[in-house]
Amino acid sequence: MFDYSLLAFSIVLLLAVAGLMVWHVAAWRTAQRSNLDRDEIEYRRRQFRRRVQTTAMFGVAIAALPFGLPLARAWPKAGAIYWSLVVLMLLWAAALGLADILAINLFYGRLRDQNRLEQARLKAEIRRIQDARRNGSGAELGKRNGHGTTGPHPDLKDRD
Repeated sequence: MFDYSLLAFSIVLLLAVAGLMVWHVAAWRTAQRSNLDRDEIEYRRRQFRRRVQTTAMFGVAIAALPFGLPLARAWPKAGAIYWSLVVLMLLWAAALGLADILAINLFYGRLRDQNRLEQARLKAEIRRIQDARRNGSGAELGKRNGHGTTGPHPDLKDRD
């Protein structure tokens, strides 16, 4: 006996999968049109491939739902093989999801580290300029529009 409620549920989920596919394609096209550097475009390309593949795997598994139950009832061995393949697809989708999480952490972790390094370099430069002004050795650093200053430039205050 065929379960039509499961078929209806599967159709609703397949519509959600189709929506995700459209979303992935739109995000990839936006990334392609953006002025991103080569590394980020490559990261986005691999991310797109992982996410489309994961979504497609979910779509196939969802499409398998209404047909797997009658198959398992009629031919248990064939049903076991069928569901084993479905489970393998879902495990592959989970592995792709974990790979996506790892890629996000690696890519944005590297950017975060670069930004922290640049921030530390800029703070050191600000401190050097402020120290030079305080010590009077930065005669040119302390002048603006031909006038000397009595304190550090307001834009160069150390903001932590």
